[in-house]
Amino acid sequence: QSDIISIQLFDAQGNMVRNVLRETPIDTGSYTVIWDGQQDNGADSPSGSYTYRIVSSKSAVSTGTIVRTK
Repeated sequence: QSDIISIQLFDAQGNMVRNVLRETPIDTGSYTVIWDGQQDNGADSPSGSYTYRIVSSKSAVSTGTIVRTK
């Protein structure tokens, strides 16, 4: 079965820094998503904690924290 997924990253102040995936169709399974550290505006993101939000068209929103180090 396929689903529509969006993944967004937010900085510690709650500002969205990157749309990693935007309403992307995917099939059921396990996936690895790699963030290149860039913001949507092309700037390099500083080291720190970021919150990710995964939105699925078929299930609840998932959130978590990642730490970026340089």
